Amino acid sequence: MPATDSPAIIVARFLKANNYIETLEIFLREAGLPLDAGSASKGDLTIEKILEEKKTFDVSVSFEKLGIDDDEKGWRLPGQVVLYDCKEGRVAAERRDHTKYVVKVASWEEPDGVWIATVGWDAKVILYRLNWSTQESGAVNYHALHTPVASISVPTNPEAILFVQHPEDKNPILLLARRDSTFLYYYALPDPSNQTAAGAPLLLGRQNLAPHSNAWIAFTPSAIALCPTDPSLLAVATSAVPHMKLIIVRLLFPPLSSISTGPHLSSDIPTAPVSLLDRQDPSLPTQASQTRAALVVADRENTAILIHCTTMSPQTAYSTPALAWRPDGSGVWVNSDDGVVRGIETATGKVVGTLNGHEPGSKVRCLWAGHVGIQGDDDEVRLEEWVVSGGYVNGNCTGAGLTCTYNAIPQKKGPKGSRAKVISELRENQRQSQLVAKAQQHAFGFDSPPLSPAFSRTGGLLCMDTITSCVDYFFAHMYPTQPILHRIRVGETIGQMDTSIEAYCLVTSLCAYMMIQPNMSLPANLLPDGEMGPGASTALGNAVLQEALRVRKGYNYVESPTVWSVITSFFFFGSFFCLDKHNTAWFHLREATTLAELIGMHEEATYSTGDIAESSRTRRLYWLLFVTERAYALQRHRPLTLHATIGLPRIDEDPAETVELSGFIHLVNLFNPFDDTFVGLWNKARTGCTTEWLARLQDQLANAMPAYLESTESQAVDLRTSQQWLRTMVWQLSISHGFLSSTAADHAMSFKFPIEISRDLVSVASGFSQQAMEVHGIGLIEKLFDVACTLTDVMSCVPIEQHAFEYGPRDYLNQFLSLISTLRGGQQRYLPLLVTKINDTIPSMSGYGLPMSLPSNRIEEVYDNHSRSSDHTSSNTTPFGSPPGSSLNSRQMDFKPIDFNNNMITASENDTAFSSMTTAMQYADMTTTSPMATLYDDINNHAYSGS
Repeated sequence: MPATDSPAIIVARFLKANNYIETLEIFLREAGLPLDAGSASKGDLTIEKILEEKKTFDVSVSFEKLGIDDDEKGWRLPGQVVLYDCKEGRVAAERRDHTKYVVKVASWEEPDGVWIATVGWDAKVILYRLNWSTQESGAVNYHALHTPVASISVPTNPEAILFVQHPEDKNPILLLARRDSTFLYYYALPDPSNQTAAGAPLLLGRQNLAPHSNAWIAFTPSAIALCPTDPSLLAVATSAVPHMKLIIVRLLFPPLSSISTGPHLSSDIPTAPVSLLDRQDPSLPTQASQTRAALVVADRENTAILIHCTTMSPQTAYSTPALAWRPDGSGVWVNSDDGVVRGIETATGKVVGTLNGHEPGSKVRCLWAGHVGIQGDDDEVRLEEWVVSGGYVNGNCTGAGLTCTYNAIPQKKGPKGSRAKVISELRENQRQSQLVAKAQQHAFGFDSPPLSPAFSRTGGLLCMDTITSCVDYFFAHMYPTQPILHRIRVGETIGQMDTSIEAYCLVTSLCAYMMIQPNMSLPANLLPDGEMGPGASTALGNAVLQEALRVRKGYNYVESPTVWSVITSFFFFGSFFCLDKHNTAWFHLREATTLAELIGMHEEATYSTGDIAESSRTRRLYWLLFVTERAYALQRHRPLTLHATIGLPRIDEDPAETVELSGFIHLVNLFNPFDDTFVGLWNKARTGCTTEWLARLQDQLANAMPAYLESTESQAVDLRTSQQWLRTMVWQLSISHGFLSSTAADHAMSFKFPIEISRDLVSVASGFSQQAMEVHGIGLIEKLFDVACTLTDVMSCVPIEQHAFEYGPRDYLNQFLSLISTLRGGQQRYLPLLVTKINDTIPSMSGYGLPMSLPSNRIEEVYDNHSRSSDHTSSNTTPFGSPPGSSLNSRQMDFKPIDFNNNMITASENDTAFSSMTTAMQYADMTTTSPMATLYDDINNHAYSGS
């Protein structure tokens, strides 16, 4: 029998493996081989293995042959600069002035020579001057590549370099970008006649590509290219991950005066992200004037950024961004790590074209685009636009059928396992990841076989009618105070639920958030087994919430976050808040703010490009998180992460918007003063509070909104309630620092100020409809509860005279009780807490009834008395005008004390009140000497303003 690697045996194996049975029998007879000659064992040679080995060998030796010795070309990276004469096919000159790799070269041609700049990984830029002379015959004589004319040392490795022409004197300027810096640096070239010693070019100025970012390093400009039709326009490819970002920016050239006269900036570039494009003006002696000047420069830099968009080109921290302009300047081509070259339209920042010439998974590393002259059959030369790209494929991964990753984790030393076993495990892991990323095939029933047992979707949990009901409820009731979604885009997202886990989680979290709202009721036919009752929708919402949480674990939204990720986390927060699970709610709120910062929502540049509908909603989302976090920080004594680093939403930012946004903007302005200073004092993490500062804050809150609000009714409810609640919070901080006085000229700094707050709050509440108030759910009820508890504490400690025919604190407290018992979600949870609070704190209110429960018909009667007195509720034709805060009179309020004999605690007026709110305090013409101890320690009586 022939050897196992003989050609005949290998052919027999091929025929048997491919089921050529008849051909195999004939071949075995003619070759004289046994019948089992076509059987193959593991490791035996086959035609496929031979072809693969041949292909590998060809690739390993298939360097392009140009008829030039490789040694002469210098295909190495020793820090050597080689000047090659392509016409004569020889090395014209070479220098070794860098100590590490030379990675970028730029040139600028002049009549008598050329400037050459090289960039090395030794953190240096070296500048050469190559002179030439032209003979009478037209031949050009090149002189030697002299010693460098100048060099620049920078703190980090340079990433990109380019020569540009100054628009005024047409002289070349050296433009530099370096690693871990968002600046473009402008250098003036030295005098070419002085080549005796190397020096440092003069740093004229720098231009920040992220002028309003508060991140230390937002990105690195990794590749730059000048527009072929506009020499002042620059395209910048950044190092952002997981997708490259493209910036189209107008160059802000330093004025000629900064080149010819005056001191220049030091070439020792500072690393702190401070932008001063022009040198310091000595006419600005104060720090404030210098800061204002710096802000003016930052605004100029921000205006110069025309496009800041995501290219959707995947890249990692190891990638090398590259880009090339279209010849007409209408677009930019960018590279990627997935083998695709993408075309970005410069007018809109959108991806309008893709070139798929590379093998999938290839690393595209170089690009060129331009016109190429093509000679036709008629000898006429026509110009064609060509794109030339180059890249490589990771042979190890491709050969093993794997996708390249950069998750290199240091392993323990010792014997290594089988390479085949490792590859097998990698294949299985990637296969599982791909399965998780795919959606099931059935529409909205989600009853197809599970793709991954741990994270598969629950069949039959959501139907299309349920999703539609939840979406309709959001836009009808929640959108005015949470304007973060776009109706059409939500419909598109619903259509992607079959193909995107992220879309599925977003929609399910939205549905859960809506169904858990106290006043959300699904039709009986959409509930499991037709269940009815106040808790049926909440129970289904809780099940949908757990579904979204579980399925979301099936993809890595933390490593590759999107706006959808932020919204999903916010909906999780709102759901758990309504379920009174505040630790979990805080976790998801902090998750939402962290994801928002990861995708740059705190940077103004993020909103400079893209679709108006999307960017406007993203901006509103950031401010909604901003307000929610601050309210929650006050309620739960939490720290802040978000700050006012971007512009406010504009009323006219989206021409297609149908809801009044002024109320939302007022809400942001209302919470803006409650910054790190206030929260630090509130959390007792800092000191330095003063009476004047608190008084100014109270005055600012009192005048924060006009008497008549051009807003929706639900917005007005949130605004008016939040305003009085925040005034209560400031008053509590004042009393905790001992700044209140019974003789204070400013009522806001007096002990009785919560009585005024309560009067204003119950006054404005009488003009709101029940539906507009219940839209805000538990959040609104908790704010009412906070104010009522503070009023109770004041009534227990401060002597109050109230005449029989006047409205006073007792009436306000009774109205709070009625209102909380009226709103859905209030009677069950907060009414008993408030009644207990009053019974424990004020047992001496003669003739004052404290209801432990209210029958439903009495609730309706009480609320009817509230709303009947208001004649200016909202309409469909005009914006809702909320009533201004004013003194209470009998016409505005028609609340009556509620008397339930079985649940009433009465006492004589001479009984003494509980003193648990004070410690050795006198109120007769004295300022407090010790803070009041509030009675909230055992009650989580806090709210968030996002509802």
